[in-house]
Amino acid sequence: MDREAERPDEADPFDGQWFVIDAATGQESTFVGNPFTEMRRQEDAANAAHPDAHGIAAVHDQYWFRLVGQDLAIFGEAWTLEHWLDSERQEYDIDNDGEAEAMWNDTSTVIIDSFRRGYRFGRAWSEACPEGELGSTHCTEMIPISATMFEAARSCHWNLLTLVHHPSVAVAVKHEWLELFQRLMHIEENRDPG
Repeated sequence: MDREAERPDEADPFDGQWFVIDAATGQESTFVGNPFTEMRRQEDAANAAHPDAHGIAAVHDQYWFRLVGQDLAIFGEAWTLEHWLDSERQEYDIDNDGEAEAMWNDTSTVIIDSFRRGYRFGRAWSEACPEGELGSTHCTEMIPISATMFEAARSCHWNLLTLVHHPSVAVAVKHEWLELFQRLMHIEENRDPG
């Protein structure tokens, strides 16, 4: 099914006068057109370029890493679709309320579609949010890491420099860290500038 037909853009209440704030820099820039159409274009391009990324959290919850800018390391736990649905289902009294059941059916449809499109829900931690926060991240922005690497990052309070330079931590995850660094370099070299 055509994605535009599936979720048509609504009339633009701002008449094309959108502005976008870059999450990495915090800088504002003018955007002409509907940003949701642009987001879908970027999502489709990312999914086409990295089809293997959809394997993240396909079978079991999985730890991941993402570098935002040059110094904000985000470490997360991506949930399987079943885990995500189970977590969300708890918010609905579907056994005793027909309206709640209808709302759950709509919600679960959106969750399943989001997972199919590459979004993984779970919790993410960083120096900016050391207590962690729930949310979703597109799987093409995640690099899978081991539980050992995740726990090493937690022990370093999510600080990337400490993780890299702390002697006991660096030895424990040295090989995985080198592989991770190589993947980051490959991602940066192949980043879509548009």
